[in-house]
Amino acid sequence: MMRMAEMAAQDAAANAVPLGDVYLYTIDRPVTITALGSNRIALLHSDRVPVRREYVLFGQPWWYQSPAPDLPPVEHPQVRIRFQNEGLAGADEPLPAGSLHTWREDADGQLQYSGGAFIPHTPDGEEVVVTVGSSFDIVAERVQTDYRQLDPRTFESAWRIEIRNRGESDASVLVLEQMPGLEWTIVEESHPHEQVDAQTVRWTIQVPAEGTATLTYRVRVTQG
Repeated sequence: MMRMAEMAAQDAAANAVPLGDVYLYTIDRPVTITALGSNRIALLHSDRVPVRREYVLFGQPWWYQSPAPDLPPVEHPQVRIRFQNEGLAGADEPLPAGSLHTWREDADGQLQYSGGAFIPHTPDGEEVVVTVGSSFDIVAERVQTDYRQLDPRTFESAWRIEIRNRGESDASVLVLEQMPGLEWTIVEESHPHEQVDAQTVRWTIQVPAEGTATLTYRVRVTQG
């Protein structure tokens, strides 16, 4: 019965028409709602949606401002998924805001719920980026290995981030660090970084299945 109701809801797909700054969705046939019941109407449908999964580890700016910051014992990277709203249900179709649910096949081929999030209104051609949970098998351990004050406004610290992948698949982990102060400089690093914006630096670390990768770096920060 649930499958029949789902198929009926899909048959009653809506047509989206621009209405000023919003969209008007029109159902092309009557929909029956039973007493004390509810019905679910499919606004759009797509069989294939290419999705990119990424793991993100976030640092905090205040960790760079003391010789003994209060660090978590271990960290679990966030799990984010990305996809483009490009022809998901036809050309120029907007993607309405709402709940996003993700499912994955288990060893028996059965779909299992694997996380969810809320997505905003997304026009055609724009990207959706949502966090659907945190990684179970990937953990990171962060250690401050050195700290020194070079002058009243300038501090330098060195860091080691060990990322352990206990899973059976290789993983690419993004390490995003928020740098404090007016100026900052990466003095040394084991992996090349990218500057995302004025205060954010990013490393991409490849971690093999059932293996470990270590990022080390030294940063010099000038306070205001």
